Amino acid sequence: GCPGCGLTRSFVAGARLDPAAFGFHPLGPFLLLIVVAQLPYRGYRIWQNEAILRSGRPPSWPVYLLGAIGLALLATWGARMAGVIAAQ
Repeated sequence: GCPGCGLTRSFVAGARLDPAAFGFHPLGPFLLLIVVAQLPYRGYRIWQNEAILRSGRPPSWPVYLLGAIGLALLATWGARMAGVIAAQ
């Protein structure tokens, strides 16, 4: 399997508030929250910080967040391959 295997099923189950979402992918519900939280956050940032957007300098923390998500996906994938976490 790949690092993202089960994420779609986890997102669908998470959107229905089904606890089975954790079974499809352990990080799925957390990633779904991040994706959903981005919608109002991005709208707020555009409204509040037009100067930052014009300068072309994005805030530095999103880069770290994306890196952390990537590392978490790879760690989960490694745990699944090692048999530590069962894939459904």
